[in-house]
Amino acid sequence: MIDGKQSETHQLTWTWLVFGIALMILLTWINGRRRWFVFLFMTAFAAFDELRQLFLPGRSASIGDFATDLLVITAILWVVLPRLLHSWGRR
Repeated sequence: MIDGKQSETHQLTWTWLVFGIALMILLTWINGRRRWFVFLFMTAFAAFDELRQLFLPGRSASIGDFATDLLVITAILWVVLPRLLHSWGRR
């Protein structure tokens, strides 16, 4: 069973994830083919998030988490979004 503190942490994690994906979609939509700009911005965002966790009780920063963030950012920008943009006629 998840207690209140764990539930709140879990909810914040999902909130940040959804926010990050929405931000990537928005930035890509605005910038068209400038995916490198979005990649750099989201990489900085992921690094900031890992650093932020150093100062939160019960949380820790992890190079593995950061690497996972980079993998997901790359997959979304170069696999998922091109398909979405193509299906929306924005290529």
